[in-house]
Amino acid sequence: MDARLTHQLICSLIWLILSNPLHAAVITGLDAITGPASSTPLPPIPIATPNIDNDDNLTQINFTSLFSILSINRADTPVNFVFNAENSGTGGTTEYIFNMVLLNSTPIPWSNMRFDLSAQTTSGGSLAAPGLDFDSPDQSTTGYSSLVFPYLMRQPTRLLWSGSTIGTGGLDSSIFTLDVPDIGTDYNIVLTLEVFTTGDLDFDGFVGINDLNIVLANWNQNVPHGNPLADPSNDGFVGIDDLNLILGNWNAGTPPSASAITTPEPASLLTLSTGLLLIDRCRGRRIGLNY
Repeated sequence: MDARLTHQLICSLIWLILSNPLHAAVITGLDAITGPASSTPLPPIPIATPNIDNDDNLTQINFTSLFSILSINRADTPVNFVFNAENSGTGGTTEYIFNMVLLNSTPIPWSNMRFDLSAQTTSGGSLAAPGLDFDSPDQSTTGYSSLVFPYLMRQPTRLLWSGSTIGTGGLDSSIFTLDVPDIGTDYNIVLTLEVFTTGDLDFDGFVGINDLNIVLANWNQNVPHGNPLADPSNDGFVGIDDLNLILGNWNAGTPPSASAITTPEPASLLTLSTGLLLIDRCRGRRIGLNY
C-alpha cells in the first residue's frame, strides 16, 4: 500500500471518528458521597454506558445497580452524590434510569423524600448546565415511582415524594430518570437527597408553627384536592389526626432561625387541638341531623 493511500485511509478514519462520536455527556464516575449515609456501591464505577445520546427514547442506560441499599443515618441533613460527567463536544444528551433503595436507620419516621439536581465545575464551583434535569419536559419514556410514597411533585430539578411514612428500619425503592447534557466541558453532577421528619411539612428541618399553618390552611379538605403535604396521617383527609402528628412531634429538629420561630405555649396548642376536635364532632352531629 503506497503512502498516499495510507494517508487517505488515516484521514478517512479520523473524519469518521470526529463526525460520529462514540459518546455524548456520559457519567464516568462517582466522585464522592457526603452526608449521613453509608452504602455499598455495586457494580464499581464507572459502569458500561451503551446507547449513548439517547434522550427521549426507549434505550435509557440502567443505573439501578448503583447501590444495593443506601442507609440514611440522620434526617433533615442532605446526602450529596457527586458524579463526573464527561463532555464530548456533540451537544447531545444521555438519559439514565436511577433506582435508589433507601433504609431508614434513624430513630424517627420519615414522611417526605426530596431529590435536588445541580451542577458544579470539576473544581467545585457553581455552574449552569442547561438541560440537566429529571427528564423535563420529555417525561415520555419511563414512569416515576416510589415503593412507599404515592404522591410526587415534579419539577425540572426537584422531585418531592410524600403521602406515606417510612418507619425506623423501613425501606423505600424509588425510580427516576436523569438527562445528562453535553455542555461543552467536563463537569460534576450533584444529586442531593433529603428525608424529612414526620411533621416537618415545609422541609426546614424543624416541626413548628409553619407546619401547623399548612395543616390549618388545608383543614377539612380531601387530598389530593388539598395539599398532600398537609396530610401526614395519609388518610386522604386533613383533620385532627394530622394536627396530632404535628403536635406529637412539636419542636423536633433544629429551628432554621431562632428569631424566625414563634413557639406557642403547650397549653395554647392543647386548647387548639381540643377546639378543633369539638368542631369536628359538632360538624358530624349537624350532618347527622340532616337524615
